[in-house]
Amino acid sequence: MSEAHAVTIARAHVEAWSNHDYDEARKSLAADVKVTVTTTIEGAPKTDLAGVDDYMRSLIEVAKTVGPAACT
Repeated sequence: MSEAHAVTIARAHVEAWSNHDYDEARKSLAADVKVTVTTTIEGAPKTDLAGVDDYMRSLIEVAKTVGPAACT
């Protein structure tokens, strides 16, 4: 996969979840997706996720705080 194609997929994923289109966001994920989130926010929980279902559960929770298309 070229970098340009990967960026296109990533942008489509972010646009889908920021618009709360979770079915579309799920489509671009590999079955064995792994996500580690880091932040400088003190006290924020460590996030290590494995698999589409764990990732989507977390993504939906985060998306509740994001307005439509806020991440595009």
